[in-house]
Amino acid sequence: MILVDTRPELGRVSQLSLRTNQMNTTQLRFASESTLHEWLEGEGRWILAAWVSDKFGHYGLVAAAFCNPGSDAIVVECLNMSCRVLHRGVEESMLRRVALDPRTQGLSRVLLPVVPTPRNHLVRGFRGRVATWAQVKPAEDGPLVTFGRYGGRGGVVASALELPINQLKLLRREHTMCCEDGAEDDELENPKSH
Repeated sequence: MILVDTRPELGRVSQLSLRTNQMNTTQLRFASESTLHEWLEGEGRWILAAWVSDKFGHYGLVAAAFCNPGSDAIVVECLNMSCRVLHRGVEESMLRRVALDPRTQGLSRVLLPVVPTPRNHLVRGFRGRVATWAQVKPAEDGPLVTFGRYGGRGGVVASALELPINQLKLLRREHTMCCEDGAEDDELENPKSH
């Protein structure tokens, strides 16, 4: 299930930003709830979060998308997710839900910057599969966007995957299942690193 209001869960969202590497698009880190509040003070920004459960149990809050609206696009400044729920459709559901959010009405694109790191090959593979499904140019050839600008921070510039909102509303797990990568559990590798 995906919910929008994450204010009661900002501590867990902060934790995800600090403890995920493989499924973290930009490595945007929030060391505390107060830094998240600073980021949220930007005009129109919101955090989309996902809680997951299945027949084996409840995984809790496992993913977050940090959304920043522009004049004609939503910039997902960071999409991060625990690898515990990788390849269960959560990553596709998050992007689809960003496109379906009422705050995107009137906008035409979702921009998803990805900063390559030695550890985030999983999210880069996912981004490539989404680009192939959407038949759009690779993120490396996409527009440059600035993210992480809040408080006194100047932000970072990176190229972004440019996805039409109307098409992204149709994204499903089966669209990106080919050639899925293996995963290690980030949270087990980075226990309470905050």
